[in-house]
Amino acid sequence: MGVAFASRLSLVITLANLAGCVSIKGPPVPNLPIPVAFTSPVERAHPWPSVDWWVAFGSPQLCRLIHEAQVKNPDIRTAAAQFAAADANLLVAGASRQPAFAVGGGGVDEKIGKQAIEASSPLGGLNAKSLPSMDSYLHVYSLSFSASYEIDFWGKNLDKRRAAIANADASRFNRDSVALSVEALIADTYFQILADQEQITIARREVVTARRALTKAQDEYAAGTVDRSGVAQAQAAVAADRAALSQMRQNAREATLSLATLVGVAPEDLPAIRGGLDSLKVPPIAPGNPAGLLARRPDVAQARALLEAAGADVAGAKAQALPSITLTGATGWQSTALSSLFEPQSILQNAVASMTQPLFEGGLLLGGYRESQAIFREDVARYQQSWIQALTDVEQQLTALHETTDEEAAYAQAVASARTNFDVANANFERGTVDVGSVTNAEQALLSEQSLRVQANLARFVAAANLFKAMGGGWISQPTVEK
Repeated sequence: MGVAFASRLSLVITLANLAGCVSIKGPPVPNLPIPVAFTSPVERAHPWPSVDWWVAFGSPQLCRLIHEAQVKNPDIRTAAAQFAAADANLLVAGASRQPAFAVGGGGVDEKIGKQAIEASSPLGGLNAKSLPSMDSYLHVYSLSFSASYEIDFWGKNLDKRRAAIANADASRFNRDSVALSVEALIADTYFQILADQEQITIARREVVTARRALTKAQDEYAAGTVDRSGVAQAQAAVAADRAALSQMRQNAREATLSLATLVGVAPEDLPAIRGGLDSLKVPPIAPGNPAGLLARRPDVAQARALLEAAGADVAGAKAQALPSITLTGATGWQSTALSSLFEPQSILQNAVASMTQPLFEGGLLLGGYRESQAIFREDVARYQQSWIQALTDVEQQLTALHETTDEEAAYAQAVASARTNFDVANANFERGTVDVGSVTNAEQALLSEQSLRVQANLARFVAAANLFKAMGGGWISQPTVEK
């Protein structure tokens, strides 16, 4: 009996080694069209950004905010938990490709009464004297080990495993994409707060200048050199400047609250934001060729991973219609006496091979296959769209950075010219060649140019941060480690 069981075990191992040899292939992932170069203006090529790309702006406070957000931001934590769940599902998906083992044991004590023995006797009670005069007791003890394994001839279980790996990759790439988006938003919001603070300083000076112009208009009205309309215009200018200052304070407060949400802390726990944009720098940044972008955008990698999972599902749906073979085997001992349970004569062994071929499932298999094909086509379109969007994002931010850099430089020249005009007006006023109105007008022109320059400078920093994001922020795809 031992030789026969060993032969059956050898057959099981041989069949297991054949599993997946006839694996059905899913549809291939289509190739993407890759341009030779970007069309937007690029000053000169620079290395791809590092993972901590925000350090290049030269703000220790921005670095601290982003580092804190990587730990506390709810969106990043949610995406990380989703990846952990998808990663754990790899063990679940791989279980069907492994044999299942179980152990069982038990003991039965059964009492059989004298009357039950007589009734069940083949003598029918005619020879009752030969039967036991007392109740009987039956003891049965058993211990068994069993194993089962599904032979994966068509790769059905392997396809489940491949789909689970691809879905885990997609979840990991989603986590990285969410982190990149949050990091870029924190940088944008941080720059906005710095710009708002600069605009508030300018707005306060504008209010002071407007009040000085109002005082001059009131003096001239008292002297009879202007009519009441001149005073009314000056009063309206003061009110407008004060309203603008209030709006800027509100904008700065709202940006601060948004930053606290992004970091993942209460507004009261957010450190005060200090400094200005002029204390930072826009680092040199330019992408390489578009082919390098393909491996550096986590959202594109996520779309590809989902497409690979859909392809594995198509192959698995095909295999569902093919026969499945399951092997089971068991060995153990059974005896009416515990002391003789492990004796050779107590051994029980069995091995079973079964095959199941679906014949009619009411459209279940065909519907599932067609559904998997439709999902694959949908994911193909999404993969292609993600790549087009990635290229478009880079082109847009390259253009934005180029144009806002030129714009900021032009406004910087305008501020220099306005400052020279203001200095000349001040000097002439001290010499008595012009009145205070000329100085006020020159100062208002200077403040206006400074405000426009702050706006252009903010747009330049935001374009730089968004270009880092469009380039993947230093992210690069890593190979999957199977479990």
